[in-house]
Amino acid sequence: LFHKNIKPLGKCFCSICPGILETATHIFMDCCKVTEVWQSLGIAVTEEELQEPSLIGRGLPFRASVRLVMVILLLWRIWLSRNRLIFDDVRESTRQVVDGFLWDYNFWSCRFKRQEIHVLAWRDFL
Repeated sequence: LFHKNIKPLGKCFCSICPGILETATHIFMDCCKVTEVWQSLGIAVTEEELQEPSLIGRGLPFRASVRLVMVILLLWRIWLSRNRLIFDDVRESTRQVVDGFLWDYNFWSCRFKRQEIHVLAWRDFL
């Protein structure tokens, strides 16, 4: 937000990692809270992959179309968790973020009726 002149520098630091400027890369990849989420799922994320989310988790044995939706749901859940901390002063655990992702996953899984086996593979993975 600082780089886009939306907020002054003093208000652009991560609420979890003291002294670290909050950038998109930090929010979704480098923040200590987010690294716990990715590690708990066994997914390593690089800066290149963050720029192209369809690349995240490409080493996992899941169909690309289903994997992309799951990654987007996880990124969404990370964003929600960050906003809950900033705006509501609610600090979610790694388990709560993953459980929220699982709830989203169950809600959206009906979108993949023809690819049910691939969606179930994600559930089993989690």
